[in-house]
Amino acid sequence: MDLWTKIGFAKSIIQVILFSRRIPLIVSWHLINRCSRSCIYCSRWKTATGEMENNEILGVIDELAKMGTRVIIFSGGEPLLRDNIGEIISYCRSKGIFTGLTSNGDLVERKINEIKELNVLKLSLDGPEEIHDFLRGKGSFDKVMEAVEAAKKVGIPVKFNTTLTRYNIGCIDFLLAKAEELDIQIKFQPVSHVHAPDRDISDLLPEANKYQETISRLIYLKKRNPYIINSTSALKYLYALPKGKKINCYAGRIICCIMPDGRVAPCSAIRDSFYSVSCLSVRFKDAFDKLPPVYSCKGCWCTSTLELNCFLRFDLDTFLNMKNMFK
Repeated sequence: MDLWTKIGFAKSIIQVILFSRRIPLIVSWHLINRCSRSCIYCSRWKTATGEMENNEILGVIDELAKMGTRVIIFSGGEPLLRDNIGEIISYCRSKGIFTGLTSNGDLVERKINEIKELNVLKLSLDGPEEIHDFLRGKGSFDKVMEAVEAAKKVGIPVKFNTTLTRYNIGCIDFLLAKAEELDIQIKFQPVSHVHAPDRDISDLLPEANKYQETISRLIYLKKRNPYIINSTSALKYLYALPKGKKINCYAGRIICCIMPDGRVAPCSAIRDSFYSVSCLSVRFKDAFDKLPPVYSCKGCWCTSTLELNCFLRFDLDTFLNMKNMFK
């Protein structure tokens, strides 16, 4: 994130905190539910919803730019399945918006020239090859490694996302070693019902003691390992889940989520739990302004949202760590 974007980011946060303004500063945009994989902890790929047309997407980007959006992170499903993903990324960059994309890696090498304007590429990595492939499908580990190589060749910064389940809870040493080997930072978050709202995920949850041991180890390692993206404050919050203390949530005030069919939600964690207005039936601003407040969320699994909430309650370590979120 360049200096002017950081200055604009700071000004917007001040307006939100001091003057109670609502600005969609950071937008998580789930472009599609379609995916090239069927990961065992996700059922989004089975969800049949409409997808926005190209002109509709560009029109919403225009609105977001005018409203002060500084960051858009595209995800899915697998967003690289959209034929026009390169045009969407380029259009965001032309508006001065920091643009990221979350991918499983399958199509990165094939579409590298289309996405080379990305500010950051976030790749899912859940463990060594046998575990990653078990969770995400045969050959998926190799595709992630190919994606890393392709992205580095054209200068796209890369980060890893790891979803912690009972199957990979003991793999953090491997993951951190791989992050150091490839010089890529890595973010950890627990598995959640958000990825699979239609099923019971209890069989995927790590044993409580193993989960807490792992988070405790990450807290300890954070002091000396520059590859861990999570802040200490956020890790301490994750340690206490699902019985963590209330945290003031800025979802719907400074961040929001856009779903494939245009519906707008405060954040990914609650996108399916309430009636939402589509930015195709009204202006995006009207859909955003209608979002309900989320003043006290007790179960924030989403690392990016959690980090921002910790940052906005002025946790010093999160403030110093924020550079890791938007390098």
